[in-house]
Amino acid sequence: LALDPPPGVYPDETFVQVTSDELSRILYTLDGTDPDFGPPQNGDQITGRVLMVNGTNTFKLIAKDALDNTTAVQSYSYQVFQLLELS
Repeated sequence: LALDPPPGVYPDETFVQVTSDELSRILYTLDGTDPDFGPPQNGDQITGRVLMVNGTNTFKLIAKDALDNTTAVQSYSYQVFQLLELS
C-alpha cells in the first residue's frame, strides 16, 4: 500500500490517498482499533481520500486482494497541528 502524502506532521487538515499495486479492497480505521474483514467487519472501505483532522490520527489499514489474500494490519501516524492566530 502507498500513502500520499506520507505519514508525518502537517500544519493543516490533509487528505490522504491510499493506492495499491493490485486490485484490492482496503478497510481503514481512525479510532485506534484494528480493521478486520470479519465477520463482523470493523472499519470503513476506502473509496476515495481520507481526511486527517487536527490532533494525532492513528490510521490503520488492511487490504484483501481478489484471491482473498489479506495483509497484516498496517498502522500510520498523521499529526495535524493547526496554529491559531491570536488577534
